[in-house]
This record gives sequence, structure tokens and C-alpha cells, in this order.
Amino acid sequence: QPTNLKVGLAYHIINSKYNKLTYVLDFNKLLVRRYKNGTSDPFYKAIFTSWGDQPINQEMKEVITHTGLEYWYSDLIALRVGYWYDEIGNVKPYTFGAGLKYSIYRFDFGYIAAGQGHPLSDTMRFSLTIGF
Repeated sequence: QPTNLKVGLAYHIINSKYNKLTYVLDFNKLLVRRYKNGTSDPFYKAIFTSWGDQPINQEMKEVITHTGLEYWYSDLIALRVGYWYDEIGNVKPYTFGAGLKYSIYRFDFGYIAAGQGHPLSDTMRFSLTIGF
């Protein structure tokens, strides 16, 4: 199982009783070091060795960036828009989503608009969360 490092931040642009607008940004890097003979480092070692196996400009290309905005009205209805940037994987789609929250239930929908012919094009995700 590969190890992934994810670092992010969220900034509440608007945080009032009925309106919440949040900006999010995160960076992901797969922490796997593979050698030419096909072997790889164990996860506890790859956390460190995966950063120095290529020039810095190539290492930075391996970082996947996600950014977006999330708007909540009255903690009931959410709208989301985002962008996903993965240079090496050639994944650069826009993402859209919505959510509904009622009592302990939350329903979320997400859509990836990756462009015609892309394997992620028109991907839809649905989730139901029950909080305790």
C-alpha cells in the first residue's frame, strides 16, 4: 500500500450564521521510491527517500494540487467548485458538487468534468453520511 502525504489549508472567507464560504487548498505527494530493479523502500523509509530521488523540478511535478470553494447556506445546502492539477498524470479537471444536511444525515454529490475521452470524464460520486 503506497504512502501518501497530504498537506492543506482552509480559510473561511465568510463565516456568518447563515452563510459560510470556505477556500481550500491541498497538496498531495505519493511517497514511494522505486528502484530500477523493481523493488521499493518500505513506507517508513520512503517518507524520506522519495524526496531526493529526482531533481527538485521533477519532484514538484509529482505534487498533485487540489483547490476549491465551498458555500453553505444555513448549514443545510452546500455548493462546491474546484480544480484538480496533476501534471504527470495529465489530470486537470474542474470539479463540481452539492450537499444537503438534515439532522444527523448528510448527502453529497460530486462531478468531475475532465474533458472528452479522459477516463475520469463525467465521473459522479454520491455519499450518505450519518453522524452520531
